[in-house]
Amino acid sequence: MFKKQIKKFISSKEGKIILIIVFITVLAFLRSNGDSYINEDGRIKRSDYLKGDIPVSLTAEIEDVGSEIYDLNVGERVYSDTQCEALYEEMYPVLITTVLNGNLSSEKITGDLNFVKEIPGYPFDLTFYVKERNVFDTDGKLITKAKGETTVQVSASYEDWEKETEFDVLYEPAESLSLDEIYSDLENEILKSEKDTRENEYYSLPSEIDGHSVVYKDLSGKRNPIILLVGVVAIIILLYGAKTDRDKEVKKRQEEIIKDYSTVIQKLVMYLSSGMNLRNAWIRIYEDYPKDKDISPMYEEIGIMVNEIRTGISETIAYREFSDRIGIPEITRMTTLLTQNLKKGSTNLIVLLTEEAAKAFEGRRQRARIKGEEAQTKLLAPMTLLMIVVLVIIMIPAFWGM
Repeated sequence: MFKKQIKKFISSKEGKIILIIVFITVLAFLRSNGDSYINEDGRIKRSDYLKGDIPVSLTAEIEDVGSEIYDLNVGERVYSDTQCEALYEEMYPVLITTVLNGNLSSEKITGDLNFVKEIPGYPFDLTFYVKERNVFDTDGKLITKAKGETTVQVSASYEDWEKETEFDVLYEPAESLSLDEIYSDLENEILKSEKDTRENEYYSLPSEIDGHSVVYKDLSGKRNPIILLVGVVAIIILLYGAKTDRDKEVKKRQEEIIKDYSTVIQKLVMYLSSGMNLRNAWIRIYEDYPKDKDISPMYEEIGIMVNEIRTGISETIAYREFSDRIGIPEITRMTTLLTQNLKKGSTNLIVLLTEEAAKAFEGRRQRARIKGEEAQTKLLAPMTLLMIVVLVIIMIPAFWGM
């Protein structure tokens, strides 16, 4: 029992995912201790510049003394003072461009500066100092409205190395307009543009006002409700099509069951007449179905019923569920006869089933006749079209000859 549960768990989707996770975890665990930081000559390779420290746990074995465990923090490789000087000279133009923050030059600062803490790709920590404290805040925002000049000092530090540089800036804050003034300017510009472009095919709206970009959205256009209607109709058609397909499948299945019904009940009468009991007769009918053919719906339902009987379900319940699954009056009549026979022990079951078989055969003949009539009706339309074509072929030359 336990082996079956394990086999079922492994064959399930969740079991396979869990096994993959376990395999990857175990593999990663086994490989996690595969590499050693210590070389054979007792050296530990540091991580490269700006890559962080490496925590190392090692055991030191002292000859004739013993061993001891040490936890070390191997620092990353650091730049020399000469390297720092070269890196700073390389970084300085990038630093100035970043600090100016879109201002054209240090001689005309009209907006905020950008006092960054670091420049990506370089190891320095940056600190800024402004000579006039009421001009820029700690982030570089221009907080004065007056014109003037001041000195900005930059301090770059790395480990024990440090360097300070400074540059002068001339600040001239741009006049900031109120929202009402900006909106008023935009309205005037829109009206002016409309008047100036009367002779053009298109009316171009201003894309910028007072140094601010402008994006427009059309609020005059009305949403078309037909789109919603089309969507609803499409959903209804989809649902109707799906229901129609399901109904066709059910109808097709019932027709196939009715088609096999007369054959099945005739076999049942034959096996019962030969002295076989009802249980074995159904088993024999199911086993007689060719194994090399796709099983039909009728024999598929019989197979379910036979398996239920073999597993210990009473025949009465198996016949009733067989009838409920199919839901066809003919099957219901047959199963009613079988359950009544099991309950009352009727001796004329074969006679009743023989009569039912005759009705089933007659119903099969009637359905075949109806199918033939439907086929003739379906052929009526193409035959009519063919007759019209023939008439056209005959009449056109006749009219031309008149």
